[in-house]
Amino acid sequence: MDAVASRYALAISKIASEQSALKAYFSLFKELKDIIINNDLFLKFLGNEFYGPADKEQLIDRVFPVATWLLIPSLLKVMLAYRRMTLLPLVIDQSILMLQDLLKQQEGLIYSAFPLTKQQIEDLQTVMSDHLKQPVTLSAVIDAKILGGFRIDIGDKVFDASVLNQLASLKQMLLKRGS
Repeated sequence: MDAVASRYALAISKIASEQSALKAYFSLFKELKDIIINNDLFLKFLGNEFYGPADKEQLIDRVFPVATWLLIPSLLKVMLAYRRMTLLPLVIDQSILMLQDLLKQQEGLIYSAFPLTKQQIEDLQTVMSDHLKQPVTLSAVIDAKILGGFRIDIGDKVFDASVLNQLASLKQMLLKRGS
């Protein structure tokens, strides 16, 4: 864990708490993460020394209007001024974790061989929320290797109801009987 990124994330979580906007910042940081992951050109542009700070700030203002993005544009500009844009993915991840902790909410991934419907995901979120006794939000990931069924990863917990896991269990059982 990077100490500088942690300090930025801590500041963000304190601001979000003071503004009573934990959920809003949590959602915005998740959206920001998707933008950064799906568009590496954004970080490359902000890290490119060929363009001046004014050009970069103009891009931040266009992509992230304050009315929608709260203080995130200010965060980006501060990181830009101190030449810390390479830390942005870490700051985003650590901010999401801190905000999630303050919200008493769990994030998880649900792996399936085929796309799940929105209703199926919501039903599994409800089941997992009841089981863990706190709100759970699941993001779907397609993984053909599991063959069928699904696997849910929430923090350090794994709930595996995949065909791949069932086949592995069957193999272990047959190997025990054969020896």
